[in-house]
Amino acid sequence: MREKELKFLEVDHEEVEKKLEEMGAEKTFSGEIHDTFFDKNDKELQNSGQVLRLRSKGGRSVLTWKGKADFEKVKDREEIEVEVSNHEEIAKILEKIGLEKTHETRKHRTSYKLGPVEIELDDFKGRLDHIPEFVEIEGKDAETIRKWAKKIGIQKEGKAWGLQLIEHYKN
Repeated sequence: MREKELKFLEVDHEEVEKKLEEMGAEKTFSGEIHDTFFDKNDKELQNSGQVLRLRSKGGRSVLTWKGKADFEKVKDREEIEVEVSNHEEIAKILEKIGLEKTHETRKHRTSYKLGPVEIELDDFKGRLDHIPEFVEIEGKDAETIRKWAKKIGIQKEGKAWGLQLIEHYKN
């Protein structure tokens, strides 16, 4: 599967949610997300633009590999996900085969489906709580994502960021 997304920084979640509800968007999730990232000790995955993430979301755990992203118009990358039955045991297996936990993030996410796009309203918690709320929109291409962003009242330009978001808001 290919993931294509843009992040819209410093967006008022209340305004966006109100507009989404007015437009009849389907709320698909609201709750806490805990992500643990893994890499080799020489940061081979990070240095090659890949990501290996173990996520807990709504009582489910998902292991995700993401390939190197193309950041031209939209963040576009291959993504493979598999649901796992035991978060802690998968983490142990990853460590046993030589991978290390590189960092963890926690955030509150509210997800919506509206037409051809998925909209995520994210608010980091813990060590990243200094990062303002933002909206992430996934769709088939940059034009579709921007069109739907405008429809829900987001006038800002989207950014094709991943880890650059954390760097952007470093204190």
